[in-house]
Amino acid sequence: MTETQWLTSVSPRPMLDHVRSRASVRKLGLLAAATCRQVARHFDDAGMLPVVAAVERQAEGEGSFEEWAVVLRAAEQYGIEAAATVGDSPAVAARLALRALVSSPTAAALEVVLMWAEACEVRRAEPGKYRAAVRAVQRRQADLFREVVGNPFLDRTVVPAWMTTGGSAIFGPLAVRVSETAKGLADGIQADQAFERLPILADALEDAGGSDADLLAHLREPGRHVRGCWALDLVLGKG
Repeated sequence: MTETQWLTSVSPRPMLDHVRSRASVRKLGLLAAATCRQVARHFDDAGMLPVVAAVERQAEGEGSFEEWAVVLRAAEQYGIEAAATVGDSPAVAARLALRALVSSPTAAALEVVLMWAEACEVRRAEPGKYRAAVRAVQRRQADLFREVVGNPFLDRTVVPAWMTTGGSAIFGPLAVRVSETAKGLADGIQADQAFERLPILADALEDAGGSDADLLAHLREPGRHVRGCWALDLVLGKG
């Protein structure tokens, strides 16, 4: 896959193939969780969304063993109930996506989550509109890869503001200067999952001499951001 193909792809599977052996366990887990959140309207049990949130906490290293044991039991039960259900409703596909989500934070598990999330949309589509439904959900999934992974063809590094000379980062054009103010803002956004404050973070990076146009534009983008947003992760030093 080329950089242009990555930036314009409307299908998640070649993108997954490209980062299969490079993406961290954390990124894979957060991608799978975000994929499940995209089809959360098909969840038919109040306990399903908390399972997704628990997976996100585990990916971030914040969850407890006891919580994870509860999540595993709940997801397995959802899978058992889905397998015993007659029919092919979106809700059944959503339950199977959830079971795949907690199976393991691997590329293979993410692939299954993508498949069942796609099935959710196809199963709710009107006759004759299945292909359009597939294209729409795959496009959203591809956008998620760009949101979480970013551009894997660029090698950005983070540099504290004091490690600069003459107002320019000394580690090359893709070194991002992060002031204490920007780092504090990023920590708060991450803790609160307050993505509406990302444009403020962009202003702080720019004030510190940041000139990475793609990074600043992404932080100021009004679209939906998710846990694992590559731009926020970059400032936080997360991979």
